[in-house]
Amino acid sequence: MLFRSYRGTGFDITERKQAQLVRDHTNAVLELLAKGKELDEVLAAIVTMVENVAPGAVGSILLVSPDGARLRLGVAPHLPPAFAAAVDGLLIGPDAGSCGTAAHLGTQVICDDIENDPLWHGMRALAAEHGVRASWSRPVLAGDGSLLGSLGMHFRERRQPDDAGLKLLEHSANIAALAIERRRSEEEIRALNANLEQRVRERTAELEASNRQLESFSYSVAHDLRAPLRAMDGFSKALIEEFSGRMDGDGLDYLKRIRSSSQRMAELIDALLALSREIGRAHV
Repeated sequence: MLFRSYRGTGFDITERKQAQLVRDHTNAVLELLAKGKELDEVLAAIVTMVENVAPGAVGSILLVSPDGARLRLGVAPHLPPAFAAAVDGLLIGPDAGSCGTAAHLGTQVICDDIENDPLWHGMRALAAEHGVRASWSRPVLAGDGSLLGSLGMHFRERRQPDDAGLKLLEHSANIAALAIERRRSEEEIRALNANLEQRVRERTAELEASNRQLESFSYSVAHDLRAPLRAMDGFSKALIEEFSGRMDGDGLDYLKRIRSSSQRMAELIDALLALSREIGRAHV
């Protein structure tokens, strides 16, 4: 039995205390998530829950590598350092101890006697050297079923789980999955926001450059257009002032129309330049 029960008149005091302890630890983990704490700190709190609720257990959480082929050490604060270092980079597959096999099969793996368990034949000497005699593991799975890692409970004596132990193993793996998925989602959102901000900066710079080019082009075109218009207006004015006595009424009327049209064209150019500046400011 993982837990010792003290039964009284119709209720189990120890189970009630254990359930409350699980709730308290779970709330603490969720609070860390809500506060935006680093993933390592959140996972360490989950391991603390495992170790506090299951006396004698030493918890670990391994995370799947980017290529999906190995398990990398996440948190295992109380595993022997040499043992933890040895399982860092554990190849996922059959006969890969409890954690590697659980990750491979996608289901929990209970090794209550490592000395006689075939899943540990390649790591039995390592476990014996560091006093690990039993190991229960459960894969940490995302909502879509993809592998996130593996959670382990390790013991220094042979240990067979009861229902409470299995529930704790399942609950802890589910909370770990929630934490990992949430942090990854937040990282993806931050990356998307950073990319969006960079794209906005680049687009703003492009628009500013385009506006500067447009303004420069507009002024250049306006200057080139104004020169002949000024000439038309000036010469038509001179003709009216100096040669009006030699022209009939139709000739004077034509000159006045030429001058009026050139002035109107100049006004349109000014209006287009003003509109160009307004459009440029609106897009910055």
